[in-house]
Amino acid sequence: MLVVDPSGTRRMRGSAVGRLRALAYAPPVDPDAEIDALIAAEASARRKRTLQSAALIVLGGPWLLVTGVAALLLVVAETTRGRAMGLGFVAAGVAVAALVLAGPHLRRRFAAPAAIALIAFTYACAAAPDGAAIAPTALHPGRGLQSVWTRGATFPRFGIPNLTPEGCQGRLATFLVPFMDAYLDHDEAAAFRGSVSEVYAELEADPSYARAGSVQGIAYSELLTGAEGAGHAWVDFADAPEPQPALVFIHGFGGNLKGYTWVLRKVAHEHGYAIVAPSYGAGLWYQEGGTEAVADTLRWMEESGRFAMDRLVLAGLSNGGYGVSAAVVDQPGRWQGVAYLSGVLDDVDAPRVGAVLAAHPRADGKPPPVLVLHGAADDRIPLGYLELGIAGLRAGGVDPDVDIVDGADHFLMFTHRARLEAAVGRWLGAVEGR
Repeated sequence: MLVVDPSGTRRMRGSAVGRLRALAYAPPVDPDAEIDALIAAEASARRKRTLQSAALIVLGGPWLLVTGVAALLLVVAETTRGRAMGLGFVAAGVAVAALVLAGPHLRRRFAAPAAIALIAFTYACAAAPDGAAIAPTALHPGRGLQSVWTRGATFPRFGIPNLTPEGCQGRLATFLVPFMDAYLDHDEAAAFRGSVSEVYAELEADPSYARAGSVQGIAYSELLTGAEGAGHAWVDFADAPEPQPALVFIHGFGGNLKGYTWVLRKVAHEHGYAIVAPSYGAGLWYQEGGTEAVADTLRWMEESGRFAMDRLVLAGLSNGGYGVSAAVVDQPGRWQGVAYLSGVLDDVDAPRVGAVLAAHPRADGKPPPVLVLHGAADDRIPLGYLELGIAGLRAGGVDPDVDIVDGADHFLMFTHRARLEAAVGRWLGAVEGR
């Protein structure tokens, strides 16, 4: 059949002659090659699907974890910056999911959550405290919390632990840790959460504490990579003449929260003591580096000329009890008083601690006063374990002031602040001979 197209050209369609011509000019087909090509294409598609599935499995878990924790932070945060960080990570997670999982025609939709994440993170960065980071030789003469870096490090202002307010991190932890820690039930976590909110609402109203930011990145780094972080200390001088006596505070497991310094500052300052709180990673003070971190802080204190080095007292919280015991043995005769605040008092270390203190009495001929403050309901360091340590101190020649707080658990430093202030005040009074 002949057909005339609009250009006037005649062509043959559907005729036997046309089909024969097409066959005559078509390249020969190799059936085996065609089958091999199909098999190769199917294998390539299968590999692609396998890689995609593996990527979803490998990356999907972390994605769910980060996005889920961020969503919880968004809900529980009590500050605008904390909510911004939660929103930013949730939006970033949605953007990544849209980009990876959606079809090509839908991927443009990732732009909206990506823009939200960018705005949220930009706000958090702009509002992030600068850490009041200063060189050791430039310790400013004013009062309030100061962040000192004794080994030349700089404050990580734009790190996630500083972008997220420390109080919000603490509240977030009280929701998550009970699922991972058998010693913290949900009721204890709820009580601790309320006290965290109270403490951080107070300290964030103080300009120096608000500006100080957070150094929790030191702790998280050790937990994630094993790197021991040291070379930092919080310093809070009393409104008193210098050189000042100082309370050297050893933080517990989880990092050097500035909330600890805030809780101690009132009673310490009332007695004219500055507070110096060295940081040591996540608080594994039984490691050799823990003793070095305390010694490094003492060297810096002496070089600064602003502390009365013959009037130092030492206190430790929880895991910081290991650091206290090690520092007493490593620095014999240095400490005018020692305190364990819900602290680990190991029955092996305690006799050595008692013996060192008894062998280096103060000017009045008596061993330095020792305070043991502990919660009766502390199941992390139970009373039975504590009593062995107390017996060890006594065997070494020291009779401690033991104060057991009824109804208090391991977090009495935050939940029973009045009782802590009374006990620490009594201990400092004994140090001063009152």
